[in-house]
Amino acid sequence: MHQDAANPSNSLNKSQFRDLIQRIAHGLRHSYGIGANGRNKDVVTVMSYGSIMIPTAFFGVIAAGGVYSAASPSSTVSELARQISIGKSKLLICSEEHIEVAKEAAKQCNVSLDRVLVLSSSPERKLESLGTGINAVSSNRLPWTTITDRTALKNSLITILWSSGTTGLPKGVMLSHENLVAETYITALSGRAWAEAEVAKGTFTPVEYRALAHLPISHIAGLFGYFISPIYAGGTVIWMQRYRWDDLLKYMKQYQITAFYTVPSIWLRIAKSKEITDHFQYVEGAATGAAP
Repeated sequence: MHQDAANPSNSLNKSQFRDLIQRIAHGLRHSYGIGANGRNKDVVTVMSYGSIMIPTAFFGVIAAGGVYSAASPSSTVSELARQISIGKSKLLICSEEHIEVAKEAAKQCNVSLDRVLVLSSSPERKLESLGTGINAVSSNRLPWTTITDRTALKNSLITILWSSGTTGLPKGVMLSHENLVAETYITALSGRAWAEAEVAKGTFTPVEYRALAHLPISHIAGLFGYFISPIYAGGTVIWMQRYRWDDLLKYMKQYQITAFYTVPSIWLRIAKSKEITDHFQYVEGAATGAAP
């Protein structure tokens, strides 16, 4: 399901992915009380570059009953502190690159260091407290609750994304289970219609779904495109830590990427670049959005 572009041996299959989600959910619930007093209340702020472990943190927070609040990895201390404060977040997860920013923002918001967790995917997969060293990837598992009540799905709060701030300070956009499920289904309809038509004509050839994660996972394009949509498509996400043009071209060829979603500015560079030869020869599905 998830593979490190720079270190392909560092990967997660479906069984490992499920196991880690349940172990993180158990650790967050029993070590930090996430979801202990009811669902959709406890906000966990997460600031990270791309890695194979970041989707496990997303689903682990939700499985514990918490709310995943996505912070931009380019946030300053004041920007992160503002987001923690507005979201009333009492737990912070960061990657190793963001420890100093996270520590200072936590201090400003009176969040103790034992509630700042560092997410690592290699060589060990852990979610370790800066203050206590406790690993929130528990040895026990907390299975997630399957919610089927329509009202509960509609009124739930599982994710907060933050707007780009082009017309003022970033605002927290609250998303429900129903919102993300609807987006998953609706955006798949055109591809399904195309596949059905190809099957009817006898010209359909199955293609393995491989996506290249290169956009920030703090906005909907990256979060939906790499956490949710590939699971629905039964595909693999190849994870770049962050966007670099040369790496993008290298990994497009190396991993024979078949499903490629990116923003208009990157498509424009692709269209105008003389470096492009056969880098996109395996792409079967291409899309864009998230910008004019």
